[in-house]
Amino acid sequence: MREYTYHPTLDDPLTTTETSVLNSAGSRVVTNDYDSDLDATPNEAPTDRLYRKIEQGWTLDAGGNQVAFTDTTEYGYDANGRLTSIAGPRASEYTEIDYDATSARARRCGAS
Repeated sequence: MREYTYHPTLDDPLTTTETSVLNSAGSRVVTNDYDSDLDATPNEAPTDRLYRKIEQGWTLDAGGNQVAFTDTTEYGYDANGRLTSIAGPRASEYTEIDYDATSARARRCGAS
């Protein structure tokens, strides 16, 4: 079963919560954070841009034990509101997006 909360004006999900497939007593929660402050409390003053996606749930470690995880992906924008970077969820995953003078995406580079 999935439960959703929604952005107050965009009608996009702020959170999606579902039962974990590994731990029936736990949940998998995806939080789409539309705040630009990136502090510990998401969506205090949601904007129209997604700044961070936080995924929390359960996974298995190398020994097969259930362990909690949190993965975060952050999105950066330029002064014109164009997406310019995607960082995460792993530290080695970072993508930069450049635009030419016509605002067309000119280059995308990174390890994503």
